[in-house]
Amino acid sequence: MPLALAAPPAAALAGVCAAWVAIGAGWSSVETPGRLVRRVVDRRDLHLAFAAQFSLSHACWLVACPLAGRLGTCGLARAATTPAVVAVAATVLARVLWPASADGAGQLPRADPGRTGTRVGP
Repeated sequence: MPLALAAPPAAALAGVCAAWVAIGAGWSSVETPGRLVRRVVDRRDLHLAFAAQFSLSHACWLVACPLAGRLGTCGLARAATTPAVVAVAATVLARVLWPASADGAGQLPRADPGRTGTRVGP
């Protein structure tokens, strides 16, 4: 954003808008939608699944935010590049570990509302 402050007003506005769209797209890609959790978890276990997802996401924030702040002391380029490299590596790793296929083998299973399988919690 410091570059946007030094640019002419029209270019600054365009740069801020582009950054806003990029940040929004990134944010929405890392958030786990509730319908995804509801699709794969038995209805009786939803509270456990949402609690686990919340805990895991906040544990990641607990590590990532201080790391980004520490990297900021090393320069803006490093503070922006390192998390981007980590995000790309995580995306590639996710793609390798969970490949999509035409026959649906890589797709998430649907939770059967009537199933009486093993429960995760009390």
